[in-house]
Amino acid sequence: MKRKWLLMMSVIFLQIGLAACGGQQEMILKKENNTVDGTEQKKSVMKFYLLLVQTINRADASLNDFELTESAPTLEMKVKASESSAIVAEELSKLEIPELLKNHDSNLDAIIQQLIASYEAKAEELRKEEPSLEQANQLFQEANEALGNLFERVGLNRASIDTEVNS
Repeated sequence: MKRKWLLMMSVIFLQIGLAACGGQQEMILKKENNTVDGTEQKKSVMKFYLLLVQTINRADASLNDFELTESAPTLEMKVKASESSAIVAEELSKLEIPELLKNHDSNLDAIIQQLIASYEAKAEELRKEEPSLEQANQLFQEANEALGNLFERVGLNRASIDTEVNS
């Protein structure tokens, strides 16, 4: 009787032990899958960020010249900067959010829309005799802040699109 009792207890403890080990292995597999997904998501965020920067930099040279000039900007500089801003806004509107980032779709869409609004506001202001880019720059900074927050949410260091495109 003691042997049967001992054997039954051994079987029960063995089952509990195997169940616990199986659960740990399942947790390890889940953790590895999340790491892979997280790594892929980080790569996708970085690729999208670089695409965003490249899209802006392809068309904003005249705007940068206008904003960074140390002398009084000429009328020709203002016209070119306005055209440059309008082109950037148009190109940004063509960007598509990658499939891997669909869970951040609303955040990325809001960032893109803020950047578009910023460049459209710059284009409009630069058509005026005395342009003020303050509101447009505020929109740009809000988009920049939101982008930095997104980077942190996916486990990356904050990025600043401002340093990449305004030079």
